[in-house]
Amino acid sequence: MEIVRIGGAGNKCYNVAVGNVDSYIYPSYGLKYWDLCASECIIKGMGGKGTNFLLEKLTYHKTGDVNVKGFILTKNANYHKLIVNRFP
Repeated sequence: MEIVRIGGAGNKCYNVAVGNVDSYIYPSYGLKYWDLCASECIIKGMGGKGTNFLLEKLTYHKTGDVNVKGFILTKNANYHKLIVNRFP
């Protein structure tokens, strides 16, 4: 496994979409939903999977908390499962 450091949420999602990396993991609270909404939709449309760290599907509401509670975005469901199984 190799960790690649890439700037910008959109750029990170782009690199998942084009296959340069297998996943985008953001292990903290504070990433904003608007940083992810379009990119997550595209990657999910390509067969990828995205959840928060509680393994809940991301939902985009008009009101409420705008911060994502950690984030895992992968190029497919198998990678998502592999990553989730490595976290305690």
